[in-house]
Amino acid sequence: MKRKAGLLWVLLFAGLTLHAQYIIKGRVTDSLSGQPLEGAAVYIPAQQIGTVTDSAGNFRLSSRYDTLHLQVQMLGYKPYDRRLRLNRRETFLPIRLQEQVFNLSEVLISTPYARLQKDNVMKVNMRLMSDMQKRGVATLSEGMGNIPGVRMLNGTGAFAKPMIRGLTGNRIIMYQNEIRYDNYVFGAKHGMDITGEGYRSVEVIKGPASLLYGSDALGGIIYLVPEKFAPANRWRAGLYGRIASVNREIHSGWYMKQSGRRFRYIFRFTTAKAEDYAVPDGKFVLNSRFDNRDLKVAAGYFRGRHRLALRYNFHRARNGIYKGLSDTVSRQFQEPYQRTASHLLSLHDKIKIRNGQWDVKAGYSRIYRSLIRGAAPFIGMYSDQWSGDVKRHVYAGTTHWIAGTQLWQRRNVNFGRHYLLPDAWEASGGLFATMQRQCRNEWSVQAGLRGDLRYISTRSDKEHPVALNKYLHSFSGSAGVKKSWDDALYMRMNLAKGFRAPNLAELTSDGLHAGRIEKGNPHLHNEENIQADLDWEWKTDHVEITTDFYYNYFRNYIFQKPTGTSQNGFPVYVYDQSRARLYGNETAVHIHPHPWDFVHLEMSYETTRGQKPGGEYLPLMPPDKWSAHLRLTVNRHKPETHPRFRLGIRYEFIDAYMRRAPGEPYFPSRSLWHAYLNVTGKTPRADWTLYLNLHNLTGRYYVPALSAYREQGIPAPGRSVVLGFGIRFH
Repeated sequence: MKRKAGLLWVLLFAGLTLHAQYIIKGRVTDSLSGQPLEGAAVYIPAQQIGTVTDSAGNFRLSSRYDTLHLQVQMLGYKPYDRRLRLNRRETFLPIRLQEQVFNLSEVLISTPYARLQKDNVMKVNMRLMSDMQKRGVATLSEGMGNIPGVRMLNGTGAFAKPMIRGLTGNRIIMYQNEIRYDNYVFGAKHGMDITGEGYRSVEVIKGPASLLYGSDALGGIIYLVPEKFAPANRWRAGLYGRIASVNREIHSGWYMKQSGRRFRYIFRFTTAKAEDYAVPDGKFVLNSRFDNRDLKVAAGYFRGRHRLALRYNFHRARNGIYKGLSDTVSRQFQEPYQRTASHLLSLHDKIKIRNGQWDVKAGYSRIYRSLIRGAAPFIGMYSDQWSGDVKRHVYAGTTHWIAGTQLWQRRNVNFGRHYLLPDAWEASGGLFATMQRQCRNEWSVQAGLRGDLRYISTRSDKEHPVALNKYLHSFSGSAGVKKSWDDALYMRMNLAKGFRAPNLAELTSDGLHAGRIEKGNPHLHNEENIQADLDWEWKTDHVEITTDFYYNYFRNYIFQKPTGTSQNGFPVYVYDQSRARLYGNETAVHIHPHPWDFVHLEMSYETTRGQKPGGEYLPLMPPDKWSAHLRLTVNRHKPETHPRFRLGIRYEFIDAYMRRAPGEPYFPSRSLWHAYLNVTGKTPRADWTLYLNLHNLTGRYYVPALSAYREQGIPAPGRSVVLGFGIRFH
């Protein structure tokens, strides 16, 4: 009987031990002054739990596991990033944060290794949304366009879409709500239809990234990192808004988020409306008006080994089709105009296991797009897409192994009077395996392989009499090394092979689109490329220099070729293929001189060359760009209760459009000046921000070379004044 009772007590104690909580307490202070830091974010990524420090710099977290990865972040300080083994039920950690001047040590979300930038083999450019606003940037597209190597097509209007090193369309994959987002890829006048609110940061991977993110990512990845839930047992709410003089835009919204012990939620609503924008000569671009609504909802449930996050986003927009210059202005839409609506739903579950974790994502999206001309849509279609992404992470010493699969299928259905693209069904599947290993002497290596299969099937109709059934497959891979010297000099070398199947528009389009007659080519082959990158980064406490060289070789590069003929008064273009090469460099310098610690000077240069065999240039290659940014911060060393002032001036020089394809127009060089003033403050119950941005200070009249309206000679907006505010309650 005593033995049975003893055994019962042993089993009971074992059960309590399995469910015991490890308590982590700590205090976060400034490494120089020793003052406590209030508002520092303390986070355990694998368990998706976190909190913020109180006014004394203290925090408290509980964990179900004795081995964990702890991150502490605060704007203006270097992140604290450590893997801990807890030997006691309660552990106290004194953490001293050092002032962060440069952003080389930011924690990356887009890469599945969850490493700091300085520890990552793959080069990733990251911009925090909060940091963008403090640098005089009001919109997401403008912020992405300021990242070296990234340009925005139609960057001055509602149809902005990203270009990475001369590649755009579905050569770039965008992730929104952690699933693939394909709303903008098919046409020159298809914008992203995304507001910048509701995201924590944007991360850009330049170069082939098909290995981890699926086929088509020949040019790179743009990963919009969704905002975090509120810290455990806390709530947050806020208001924000801005107005712009150039088009009288009114942009406003609000949000609310709350986190309990297990359940968490976010609710955010944003609206924006604008009339025609003004150009420097006093005229207006007719029908450049837009109107959109955006709703984001998220819910999280954290219990045991599971960390579930469900996110939903609805975006509705009306965007006018530009008609030229006018002396009058209005908010009433004139036909034709675009009407879009998108629904995105994603489910993400991280399942923690002993030597790693499972990472499971499922997503669904429905995207409507129509061209309104008359009582019924002239062109109307919707796209349904389902996707699944399963990754298995295994940690073996200093090696991180990842294997997984990605599956997606998409259905395209027409409901308008005219079919630009046929009804179609597409499916794709891929298997991959990759690893990253930390070696001795500050060396790291990364390598992986992937195989993909794609199937495209179309239905015949009166405008597309021939149905299409096409199987496409390919293999891709990547390898890279990273070496660092004394945390000051970093070198990265990467070699990657990618592939992209021709999309539905390139295979089947037949009709008027973006001011031209486009004719698809059903005989197109896979695009395949090999890109080599060499990146050097050197930093001290007061100077940072980065330079990145790349060479990108294409087999079967797909492009639009003018036929020299016209149809109904519009030029006719056909899709063709050729070998091609793209190469270039991005160099940036950041100076933070001592003892003038309030001064930052940033300069950058970027260039891209794209050519076919024989030296003929590819179309839509970005011209060279030089930029300089001087910014000052006042009251940065005073307590946060004192207002902090950030002011700056930014200069851009865009070279003449000299290296252009046959038939492309010439555009002269241009210089642009921008300025801004940003003020932030803190009260016991709220944080607040006020900002004033001045764009195109000199009122320069120019037509952007990377614009769908360049043949019509439609210029970019003139001088603009943007006033905005933000209030966060806590």
